[in-house]
Amino acid sequence: MNLSLLLPIFAVLLNSISIVVDKSVLKRHRINPGVYCGWIFLASLPFLLIATAFVPSTVLPQAAQWGNICILAASILLILTLNYLWYYAIKDEDLHEVQSLELIRNVPTMLFAALLFPAERSVALILLGAVATAGILSSHIHGKRFVLHKRLIPLALFLVFLSPWNASFTRILLNSWSPITLDIARFSAVVLIFLPFLYRHRSSRWKEILPPLLLSAAASSAAWVLIYYSYLASGVVETVVFLLIQPVLVYSMSSLLLRERITQRQAIGFIIAICAIGVSVFIH
Repeated sequence: MNLSLLLPIFAVLLNSISIVVDKSVLKRHRINPGVYCGWIFLASLPFLLIATAFVPSTVLPQAAQWGNICILAASILLILTLNYLWYYAIKDEDLHEVQSLELIRNVPTMLFAALLFPAERSVALILLGAVATAGILSSHIHGKRFVLHKRLIPLALFLVFLSPWNASFTRILLNSWSPITLDIARFSAVVLIFLPFLYRHRSSRWKEILPPLLLSAAASSAAWVLIYYSYLASGVVETVVFLLIQPVLVYSMSSLLLRERITQRQAIGFIIAICAIGVSVFIH
């Protein structure tokens, strides 16, 4: 087995842990989701800075080129908006609802990456990704309609039309930034934007959630660094196919830990997704 395949697998495991921890905190504590989002970015920075002592962290001169600066700025805005909408969504909705919705962006992400990076074009992987996505999204189809709560519409529109750009933007930026330094730069910018908001909402209540906050921040920051290394090793298209296993893990963990129910349709979607990813491993 190619060791590069382990990067997205470990990333999915870590990110799933982070998501379930976040949901648990937002469910049990009266915390503004936007403020919590800002604290997650702030708490992630120390872990990334510590990692620079063990992993090579570089920034090449071309990072200062005007085109790369514009891409970096666009990427920061996309990360900020996505996470802000995401945390508001998981506070009020079950995780299986939001995770299913997030799958909408996978096929556009793979198609966009295939257009920008010809070396990553793989019709078979894109089709397998589409099959896995369709399998899990089918749990939202009731009768002949795709059922979606109104509160999730802003996140859905963002995931379909804007979020797919970010994976390709990240892949371009990784030509001049190492994964860790890229995240440090982007997370620092997001924290600066959030800082006035965090100051206005400071509260002693944050001491109560500090352990799970740090756990989530450590897991998610490590997960995204692994995903970026996977972009470099295997490409965006192949990485996204393996990330499709995340809803299966999140559904299972939320069912066990948060008592969220898994329907028969969702279970069938799991099986379809796992089979599609298994075939993609065989093809690789």
